[in-house]
Amino acid sequence: MDESDHAPVVCRTYRVNFRHYLWPETLELAETRASHIFDKWSDHVLGLALYRAGRFVEADARLRRHLDRYRGWDFDVLDWLVLAMAQERLGRPDEARRWWEQAERWVADRVRGRPGGDDRAVPENWQWREGVLLHLLLREGSALIHNGLPDLPDSPFAAP
Repeated sequence: MDESDHAPVVCRTYRVNFRHYLWPETLELAETRASHIFDKWSDHVLGLALYRAGRFVEADARLRRHLDRYRGWDFDVLDWLVLAMAQERLGRPDEARRWWEQAERWVADRVRGRPGGDDRAVPENWQWREGVLLHLLLREGSALIHNGLPDLPDSPFAAP
């Protein structure tokens, strides 16, 4: 596995839908990448994959280590957003709110006056695809932090 193999892992971990039967495979891909490619994205994606797999404590630990190891990474805000959601799922709303508000402040500062407005703007020096990742997490996190989300069914074919 080389660095060019990250696209499928990133795409799968950022998809939010009821096809969570794919999450074990996605987690396996993220773990394989993290064990072969030691970079900032590997750690972030593994933390997100752990979150997607419902392993919130492990996701929290992975992302906190990532923030410590790569202090000042240009994409810290992505970790903060996943940490906010993990904390909410762990029943720690005050800590979730702290991470969420830190991310909101960062985003407001970085997208102010940028093309696309607050809900679509890409921070300066980011690629458009990184902006998409940011806004996907912002929307998902907002729904969870502000409204709460019902647990996903065990099967995508389960009755509502």
